[in-house]
Amino acid sequence: MKTLDRRAAEIFRSMLALQTTKIDNSDGTYMPVHIELIGRIDKYDFFSLAHYGQQNGDAMRDPEMLFVLHKDTRQFIPYYYRNDYCGIEENSVRWS
Repeated sequence: MKTLDRRAAEIFRSMLALQTTKIDNSDGTYMPVHIELIGRIDKYDFFSLAHYGQQNGDAMRDPEMLFVLHKDTRQFIPYYYRNDYCGIEENSVRWS
């Protein structure tokens, strides 16, 4: 299983350090990024990172990725990808 490389992990940590769930610094040029802690289990923190659009009044993930942070190793592991516009949903890890 691959983890985020050093630079990507630094960027992810910087986003978490902002302590906000919505990052929008593009003046409408790009969609805002939403980041949130979605759960904690034992040695793992689970995070969602997503762009959202709208179609027929419904929120659409464009895309959403889920990551887990292993608290001991401090490594981020991407494990889920979903893009509602393309109808793609992929799991790379099944938690038990």
